[in-house]
Amino acid sequence: MKKIATVLFGTITLLMFASCGNYGVPATRQNITTPANLVPMGVSDPIYTDAVNIEGYAFTPAAIIVEPWTTVTWTNKDTVAHNVSSDTFIFYSGNLAPGHSFSYTFSQPGSYSYVCTNYSFMYGRVIVQ
Repeated sequence: MKKIATVLFGTITLLMFASCGNYGVPATRQNITTPANLVPMGVSDPIYTDAVNIEGYAFTPAAIIVEPWTTVTWTNKDTVAHNVSSDTFIFYSGNLAPGHSFSYTFSQPGSYSYVCTNYSFMYGRVIVQ
């Protein structure tokens, strides 16, 4: 009986920890399901730029177009920490405190979706062509 109680306690403990949130955990450990060709709500056409602001709990602009070997910089102008996490795990900024930036150089053509894993309703896209 003691053995059954120990196994049951261990199973319940494991399930409790497994159900805890992944707030702040690197994107490589998360299941991000943003489709690669998703255009964020309210964005009719991506624009040509290499700078994205993070403010008002949004990426602005939400969709951009760059050429290969362009370095894109995200700057957190919000009042809380955010991050920039590729849905294909090729880049992850870690948490950016207000006023901090993150840059990534895109070498290959393609469409790269990303999300803030702290606030999963925040997402954007970089199109390299």
